[in-house]
Amino acid sequence: MITSNVSIPVDTTNISNMIASEVLEIIKKENQKIIDAQVQSFEQARYLKQTDACRYLGISRQKFYELKQLGLTPSKINGMELYDKEDIDALMENLKEY
Repeated sequence: MITSNVSIPVDTTNISNMIASEVLEIIKKENQKIIDAQVQSFEQARYLKQTDACRYLGISRQKFYELKQLGLTPSKINGMELYDKEDIDALMENLKEY
């Protein structure tokens, strides 16, 4: 058996950066899958919970409360308020005119 005390210099910083880059790429791909699933969910669902309606419109809850004051009314099912996307879209179209 031959043994050697020769050390090979290893750039651990470069290896760490390569691993970090690969991990970030995996995370980006997984995040995109989640976003795609949410978009598909919005496209398929007609009725949305308030938080989903806010995401659908891209607005804060406070702004959503303002829309409710303008006449957006939910349907109540088992105590849960659900908003019809057609009602949301119609209200937004009416707001364009002002």
